[in-house]
Amino acid sequence: MPPVAHSGGSRCHIGMRPPLRRQNRVEAVDSCRIARCFVARRCSKTSMAVIGPGLTTANFITSSLRSSLSEMLPRARTDKPPLLFVHGGYCDAWCWEPFFLPWFAAQGFPSHALSLRGHGASGGQESLFVAGLDDYVADVEHVAAALPSPPVLIGHSLGAAVVERILTTRPVRAAALLAPVPPGGLGPVASRLMAWQPEYLVNMHRLDAPHLSGDVLAALRPMYFSETIDPKILAEAFTHLSVESPRALLDLMLRLHGGKPVAAARLFVLGSHDDRISAPADVNATASLYGIAPIIVRGLAHMMMLEREWETAARPLLDWLEREVVSPAATASARRASRS
Repeated sequence: MPPVAHSGGSRCHIGMRPPLRRQNRVEAVDSCRIARCFVARRCSKTSMAVIGPGLTTANFITSSLRSSLSEMLPRARTDKPPLLFVHGGYCDAWCWEPFFLPWFAAQGFPSHALSLRGHGASGGQESLFVAGLDDYVADVEHVAAALPSPPVLIGHSLGAAVVERILTTRPVRAAALLAPVPPGGLGPVASRLMAWQPEYLVNMHRLDAPHLSGDVLAALRPMYFSETIDPKILAEAFTHLSVESPRALLDLMLRLHGGKPVAAARLFVLGSHDDRISAPADVNATASLYGIAPIIVRGLAHMMMLEREWETAARPLLDWLEREVVSPAATASARRASRS
């Protein structure tokens, strides 16, 4: 199906459905940023909550599902494309809120983070156990189609796999893969973890317990976070831990992600030398699949966006956005203006 046209001449490259009409808009203003709530068409209700300075959550409510979105927008009008961040497994959109959303908004990028179905404040908890990667893809597409212009997709871990699956089915503006699942799927990763960190896999299966015990959290910490993480960030992160869909994990085991993109796209791949889950070899394999060179940083654990040194990952991503996404678009716009 061809890309869907937005009003105003821009095109949504990843939506197979008509774009969600913005029937209502609520603005929250502080001294730094403007935050807006966009409401999906066919919605029975909408909500918007200010959850921090300049940060809001917006609910996209259709006839079948509520998708929760955290947003931070630049104060000044910008021509830079929106960013849509997609979280990894066992967590929700909160992981982007402390650092990445405000920082990228301050760089002029409208920044949005989606909670996939069954995660965070999004609907679908009752059917999470049968939700697969294609369902997560649909969540991303619904929200992306409602944004004012096609977003740059930025996925972490399982979220990177969701973005990769989108790449194989339709054109995208650009995409960044952080700590991605390797092309061989989770099988080799699970085998490595079983050999070197067997307690990790055991404790991941205990995340659905009504009250997480201290030993479970203690076992998970070194797999996801470095020793230098802010204790307050760590405590908050643990409150956002959640069970993950077995169906989605099976899709990753079966390598139902990645592959040749349906159209050329600007891609970025980043991992960390100190990531115990997405090892550098896994990141290199993903980059090789797409014929690009990865960025491998040091000092960051798997949940790199929450580390004290989070800018170690954010700055290379910003450099790529400015060089490969913003600059070419500005050049093309100038050429069009010179012809008119």
